[in-house]
Amino acid sequence: MLFPITYGSVWIVFTYSSLLIGDNGNIFLRTTRVAGGHLTVGQAHTGDLIVHTLPVLITLLFTAASWNYLRKVVRDFQNLVYGSVWLCLFVAWFVLSPLIIMGIYALVNDPIREYPSDIDGLFGAYVVVLFTVIFNGLLLILFIVDGRHEYEMKHT
Repeated sequence: MLFPITYGSVWIVFTYSSLLIGDNGNIFLRTTRVAGGHLTVGQAHTGDLIVHTLPVLITLLFTAASWNYLRKVVRDFQNLVYGSVWLCLFVAWFVLSPLIIMGIYALVNDPIREYPSDIDGLFGAYVVVLFTVIFNGLLLILFIVDGRHEYEMKHT
């Protein structure tokens, strides 16, 4: 089940880019002709919108459009795991798996060097982990709670 990785990765990139641009707008401007770069301000703005914001909107639309199917897949996976250890591993996978992809990205492309900021690297990592746990944890809770409500309605 790759959905948690996709969903969480989109939110991680959006959160981290928002944090960086909020702290240091020069990251955004340094690519523009105003600051000696090669892009117009419009190109930089549109590029940032396409790369960091549209994936969030597309992911939200996809999730809304396929909610019942995704909920069924999550519930089916949850039903496959027996015992508290396997259930904990399932929850950990769902909530934390996007961090694996982002960790690999951070090893290949040093985000602190690529996106200089006054934000401490550990604080940025803390915010990313916190928001990943919140976003993917809430999604998992919504899938499970919503599915249990349906189960209870059928069996009462």
